[in-house]
Amino acid sequence: MTDFFCADFSRQAGEDIIGSATPFQTYILIECPTPWASEAFDSKLIPANLKDLITEIKQSQLSIRFLLIESKQLLPHSYTKLLIYDQNREEFSKGYSKREFNVETLEQVAGVVRNYLAGESVDCEEETRTTRDILVCTHGSHDKCCARYGNPFYAKAVATVSELNLHQVRIWKASHFGGHRFAPTAIDLPEGR
Repeated sequence: MTDFFCADFSRQAGEDIIGSATPFQTYILIECPTPWASEAFDSKLIPANLKDLITEIKQSQLSIRFLLIESKQLLPHSYTKLLIYDQNREEFSKGYSKREFNVETLEQVAGVVRNYLAGESVDCEEETRTTRDILVCTHGSHDKCCARYGNPFYAKAVATVSELNLHQVRIWKASHFGGHRFAPTAIDLPEGR
């Protein structure tokens, strides 16, 4: 018996990718090493306070999407990257605005996110450089299409960015954000495409 890959079937069926993305007002991207569990925030490195915050946000039905990210492009560092992309409310076509924080530990991420969402000051280092962050779903424990097609796409994207010396472009492995039947899938931020 051969494996069934929905991405292959969708290509063969000529399905249209237009309109298949789920838009969110805010993306909260949290750096966390792989491997990730099938449900990313059930992974063993995710602290209870972050799981609780995500549960609260889901129950409030706010348009916020939490994703785990990892990049082999970045130099080793002793902090956790936290990227928050908010959709520009005044001009929808202008994409998202980014806030980037270097949080000391993964356990402190929930507090930083909670303060940010409440409009309170955030007590951690903030980076202000302009970047283009491309998220590639490689979350194979959630969907095998994401591993089969996402990982080679991620590797090629990292190599291309390196070859072209695009220092402002970062390629991230991301936990599952949907659209796997069109794998490989990617989100380009701050554009929001």
